[in-house]
Amino acid sequence: MHAAPPKTQKNCQKTYGASVGHAQTNTHQNSHGLAGQRIGLLGGSFNPPHYGHLKMAKHAKKSLNLDAVWFLVSPQNPLKSTAEMAPFNDRLHMCTLLSKATPWLHSSAYEQEHGLTFSSDTVKKLKKDMPNTRFYWLIGADNFKTLHLWHNWRELMQTLPIAVFRRGGEKIPATPAKTFMQKKAKGQQLPEVIFIENALNPISATYIRQNIDNKTICNKALPKTVIDYIALKGLYPKIGKK
Repeated sequence: MHAAPPKTQKNCQKTYGASVGHAQTNTHQNSHGLAGQRIGLLGGSFNPPHYGHLKMAKHAKKSLNLDAVWFLVSPQNPLKSTAEMAPFNDRLHMCTLLSKATPWLHSSAYEQEHGLTFSSDTVKKLKKDMPNTRFYWLIGADNFKTLHLWHNWRELMQTLPIAVFRRGGEKIPATPAKTFMQKKAKGQQLPEVIFIENALNPISATYIRQNIDNKTICNKALPKTVIDYIALKGLYPKIGKK
């Protein structure tokens, strides 16, 4: 049994969370089925979701012995501009398309349906709703280096284990987050921070948007279903047209 988020949409396979017109079930009615599960949380804008996200999820499942990984689609990242942001429901659906062939990977609208903006609040709510589920926060090394810019980042680090994916041999500088992490060795009981070596995909969502008209780049970074959906919905129309 794969640990899927507790809310479901009837008409959008493997996408979980709020959406107008779709039947939903109560979080507490289904959370008992996740007791004892190990679930990785990969938050982001997914604008658009790409093979790099998929590769990170697969590596996380294997390295951390996870039962499932959730793509937590952010309604709006406070640190990112809204200028090139595709609508939330489109980003959520593209995550569904990316994860369609992977039964343990799920797309979640948990933040949207609960009105959450900050990761620390999301994790707090998840642990309240599902106290017997073990969550791991998945993050790339670049984002970990700027974790101290996040709202209540210390609270996030105190709440659940964090798995940091870095390129082989990559060193993490003495950032506030790393310094805070090292306090554990001095007697403070903090959840563990796990560094995982991973050949991260160099292609970013920003690079994809900037080259959305380049078929070679898009075919390497996105499944055909996502490429077709972007074209169908006319997403990122002003990007990549010099």
